[in-house]
Amino acid sequence: MMQLDITSGRKSMLLAAGVMVAGMLLATTAMFRQSATVDEYAALPNGLTVLKSGWFQIDAGEPPLTKVLPAAPLLLTDARLDTAQLRHARTSWECGILFAAENAGSYHKYFVIGRSVSLFVLMLTYLLSYGYARSLYGDTGALLAGCFIFLCPNLMAHGALTTPDIYLTAAIVGSLWALDWLLRDANWRSAMVLGTAVGVATLCKFTGLVLFVIFPLIVLLLFLGQRLWTSAEAASSLVVRRRTWLWGLAAIGVGIFVINLGYLFHGSCTMLGYYEFATWPFQLVQRMLPRWLPVPLPYYFVHGMDSQLSEQGYVAYLLGQFNNSGFLHYYVVGLLVKTPLPTILLCLLAYACDWRIKRREWPALITVAILLCIFSLARHKNIGVRYVLFFFPLAGMWIGRLATSPAWNSSGKRGALAVAVSLGAISLLARDIAVWPNYLSYFNLACGGSSQGHKILLDSNLDWGQGLIALREYMQQEKIDSVDLAYFGRVRPELYGIRYRFLGTRPMGRYVAISANLLWGRMYFINGSGVWPPNPDTFAQLRPLRPKAVLGETIYIYDMQEVSGAPHSPP
Repeated sequence: MMQLDITSGRKSMLLAAGVMVAGMLLATTAMFRQSATVDEYAALPNGLTVLKSGWFQIDAGEPPLTKVLPAAPLLLTDARLDTAQLRHARTSWECGILFAAENAGSYHKYFVIGRSVSLFVLMLTYLLSYGYARSLYGDTGALLAGCFIFLCPNLMAHGALTTPDIYLTAAIVGSLWALDWLLRDANWRSAMVLGTAVGVATLCKFTGLVLFVIFPLIVLLLFLGQRLWTSAEAASSLVVRRRTWLWGLAAIGVGIFVINLGYLFHGSCTMLGYYEFATWPFQLVQRMLPRWLPVPLPYYFVHGMDSQLSEQGYVAYLLGQFNNSGFLHYYVVGLLVKTPLPTILLCLLAYACDWRIKRREWPALITVAILLCIFSLARHKNIGVRYVLFFFPLAGMWIGRLATSPAWNSSGKRGALAVAVSLGAISLLARDIAVWPNYLSYFNLACGGSSQGHKILLDSNLDWGQGLIALREYMQQEKIDSVDLAYFGRVRPELYGIRYRFLGTRPMGRYVAISANLLWGRMYFINGSGVWPPNPDTFAQLRPLRPKAVLGETIYIYDMQEVSGAPHSPP
């Protein structure tokens, strides 16, 4: 294929490295400005509990890898966690409560240390995406892809948190690249890498298990469709042979071994009859198979899968509507408003310039399509586009195919493409700088930007409890001693030095602060307590009022004296 030669070789890599450094710098500096989010509150302490005790039973519904990796550096610090008090704990929230109580003086510091591991995984995601794009589209294609991957606000947002989404994203990209290698050159090395990558993906989230089904399906589809490709393309891309199947089976074995290794073989090969399953699919399997049959997976891994399936649906919000069953189009809408506009436009351009999908491009497209369908049809966790975070690096890679488009074989068209890509990258960088450090609450300009995001999505798409540092600094700047506060999150605001009363206490003070989720009807525990608002309209009286300030689109500040013109009693 003809290469679009904007630049090549060492110069291309240096330019890509410069863009990656810019993205990492923005993500790193933003990390310090975000208070501990809802899931971080429990995940990091749970990981420290596993490292100190070796217990996998607490919150078995989440595999251990993404919890223990961020927690590992804390073993070198003075972070305290008396695991003896957690011997009978069943949820990671209990770990979070104890960790907050024992480390109040250095609470945020320990999360920053844990997040540094996630930043390393973010950089790994960048490198894997760049390498995969370079393998597909050459140096120039990798540069084009890198500009929109390294500057993706969604990757920067979750790459600076101790939550599993960026870890799974890195593992999925790595797995796809490894599958591409196996399909091009099936041998023991490619099988080992693929098996390890898929096993690691499964240890990040149970979503990784789906790859054990998707990848053999992809190999089968490529095998059945081999005659549809021209001989020239088949010779230069993927050909499924007998050894491909043999080494593919070996990769599955390696993946199962990696899963067992991740649990230190704790409870591996437990007989099926010892399990007490709560969900009908597992109960059906147990009835159909002999009870003496050993299960070639760790006990708490199998128990965790059953636990995940037994979870009830979460309250979902989309386009101003709430329901308890989720929305079929949730992730489609979410991706349309959370993906940067330049990325969307250039992805469309990349397809318009060459509508023929190459054989090596099919695995990534099939994987994304199946995973999006699964999440959309499941509908029980419509609480964040972060569940499909893997979409963003793969969308950026798709832009890289512009470099191999036959439509751009003239110098004039190459110049036009260079201008389009450059303008897109510059506008994306400018937008990243403008919204810094509020990447969690990012929405593209097509839907009105971040200030209008609450009309479309809530929960971790907008407000995940990350605004306490901004609130503290605002109070210091405005010399506000105390606020009436309704904060969406598990963290006690006093851990971040905030003086407050629960919003709703009478008489109301002059200053009111409320999280966006609670204001617009997404109910949750208030101020890290056990208080849950009675209904979505609990704080509806504040919605028509004009806020004095909106901090990072997540915390609304009201000066009730300015709003009403009447004096208020001091808190």
